[in-house]
Amino acid sequence: MTGSKISYSIMLTILALYSCNQDKQASAQTELNNKSTDCIRYILSQDDSLGKIRNEASFIMPLSASIHNYTSDLQALNYKLCPTDFTIAFNNHIKAWQEMIPTVDPYSEMRGEMHYLFKEIENLDPDQFNLALENIWDTWDVVEKSKLQNK
Repeated sequence: MTGSKISYSIMLTILALYSCNQDKQASAQTELNNKSTDCIRYILSQDDSLGKIRNEASFIMPLSASIHNYTSDLQALNYKLCPTDFTIAFNNHIKAWQEMIPTVDPYSEMRGEMHYLFKEIENLDPDQFNLALENIWDTWDVVEKSKLQNK
């Protein structure tokens, strides 16, 4: 009977430890998910703030320079806690913006709000401009899908 009680006691201890370990794993996964969500929110809020600066910076500097500053600032952000698919999608979006630079650089003397300049440049070089802009929007769609998948 004593051996039976010891076995039963050992089994209860093992089950309690296993249950505790499962709880810790679930808690760690929840914390990781929260950190991932927080990282995505942080990156998107920084993109919003930096995008506003980019849009207005072209009043005082070439549009290509404001886009360069915007993409450099985005690249400098910490993506370490973001999900891999979001990080890849966002980096592709940054590259799409960088690919816009050669399209707008010939118009470096133009000044104004970015969207106004985009309309002007589109009238001057519609094929090249629309291709670059389409790439920006396409990569943004992937960022948005990744954000929704990682909620």
